[in-house]
Amino acid sequence: MKLLIADRDNNERVGINWMIQAYSIPIEETILVDSYDELITNIENKQPEIICVELDMISKDGWNDFKRCVDSYVKFIILTTTESTFARAMQAIEVKAEELLVKPNTPDTIKHAVDHCVQKVQRQPYATNSVSLQQETEISYHALFLNDEKIGEEYHLLLLQTESPNRLKDLRYFLKQYHIQHPWFQFPVTDVIAVVMNTSIEQMIQDAQHLLKAWEAQYDEPLVIVHDCDEKETQSIYRKYQDARNAVGLTFYTGYRQIIPSNLEEQWQVIDPFLSSAEQREWVDMLSEGDKEQLKNWMYREFLQMDQPYPDPGLVRTRLTSILAQIRRFMKNHYLDTGSYETSYHRVFETILYNPVLYRIVQELLLFVYDVIDGVAKQQERSRLDITEQALRYIEENFHLTDLDLNMVALSVDRSPAYMSHLLGKKHGKSFRELLRDIRVKEAKRLLLQTDFPIQSIAEKSGFHNANYFSRIFKDHTGVSPRLFRQQMN
Repeated sequence: MKLLIADRDNNERVGINWMIQAYSIPIEETILVDSYDELITNIENKQPEIICVELDMISKDGWNDFKRCVDSYVKFIILTTTESTFARAMQAIEVKAEELLVKPNTPDTIKHAVDHCVQKVQRQPYATNSVSLQQETEISYHALFLNDEKIGEEYHLLLLQTESPNRLKDLRYFLKQYHIQHPWFQFPVTDVIAVVMNTSIEQMIQDAQHLLKAWEAQYDEPLVIVHDCDEKETQSIYRKYQDARNAVGLTFYTGYRQIIPSNLEEQWQVIDPFLSSAEQREWVDMLSEGDKEQLKNWMYREFLQMDQPYPDPGLVRTRLTSILAQIRRFMKNHYLDTGSYETSYHRVFETILYNPVLYRIVQELLLFVYDVIDGVAKQQERSRLDITEQALRYIEENFHLTDLDLNMVALSVDRSPAYMSHLLGKKHGKSFRELLRDIRVKEAKRLLLQTDFPIQSIAEKSGFHNANYFSRIFKDHTGVSPRLFRQQMN
């Protein structure tokens, strides 16, 4: 029996450990930790029957992980705290703690709490009826991997897989505690757990249904169960296992949280995983046009409307990377292969390679390509604004040239006169001629107020070819002649 003591105060840890030894409480191993990370790691690795934890050591962010961890691995919990509050009491209730002790604690208080938990552990019957492989040798791992292994009785096979490989240890613990009426054997194998049971195929399917329901009541992790379909009992365990491993690949298309029969009528369909020349041109056009709806329809039609026999998942992942390569070229052409776009690209690449479910990959890829299209649109809009600013700056620097016209301005930014006129009108709400006149009149006002130059000279310096034309334009803008404007302002 193991006891884990978690407290940031070394005196508390040592004191409780001393008490355990002094009173000869039947604990074979005591584990002392002083941090939250150590607490979680030791619970998962050592799986102590009893833990005594300082509640104040667990942050708000770490609470859910702590609950999940103790729910999976710990039988009895003692909590200590310095806060005698309702919130702490509710936390103790959440994890079904045996005791909530408010510091400072006396040795008798701690002893009573630990004794209580030890007695409950000793009264518990062995929690699983899964047959120990050390005790029973008629079925072993050899049966899964050697086709000549004969067992000669009515045995059937289930194959269980969690969506996240990291949760397989939770599944192992769950099966260890789970009760089935007839003999059964568990074989953890890298990313799955094979369960061989001595029962009829009908009973096995019922067991699978009950097992999935019990798992989902306790865990939020998606689980799939594959069952063999050998009604005539002619297949070896090896053959059943191979068929089940093949069938578990269907989760790539259909997802988890279900029970799947292993009788695939056909093997995986062979496809060309790379985009054809026509498909590459189609993607170039769709990306250039920025048509999100067309892109979505293409992806849904290509990947989410398949019928059996499905393509090999590996080939589908390769095809998705071929599409990602098209998006990558589009990014580079528009200088988006930096910053957040580059980070997102690598994240999506990892998703394509490792996400276990196809529709999630498609969704992530679509969201990414939408983001890239929006980025290109923003970049093009900024480029248009930059061109307009450059054109306006050219006008402001050259308005004194009496022959300045739209062609000269458009040529300065390498655009056509018509397009330049459109951009200036969109940005400023005025034509080129109106903008030029405003700039020239503004300069004339400055010269009239700040210099003693004659009207003829001011007209020339402001870009007007003669004084009469200048006076007419000036009066149209200000309501007075240049001479009267100077007199009134002075």
